[in-house]
Amino acid sequence: MAGWRYYFPDDEGADDAREIKLYRGGALDAEHAAQLACELDYARHDGWERGETRFQIAVISPDGDEHRFEAWHEPSVEHRVLEAT
Repeated sequence: MAGWRYYFPDDEGADDAREIKLYRGGALDAEHAAQLACELDYARHDGWERGETRFQIAVISPDGDEHRFEAWHEPSVEHRVLEAT
């Protein structure tokens, strides 16, 4: 049985859905799957492609149920220093 899959309805259809492949385990529910898909999108495109615009993520459960979520990337930059010894 396939795991959770995701696609972006603004740009593609359900036939384009990709599996959420993670080393840290699978998605727990639809919202968790959408959060993981949002993180994957940001990581794979360096966060620049969608910017701060809102977009839709559709996730498809292993049972075939589809759920849609509104998503966005909130950029944050942390600057840290540590005294050299």
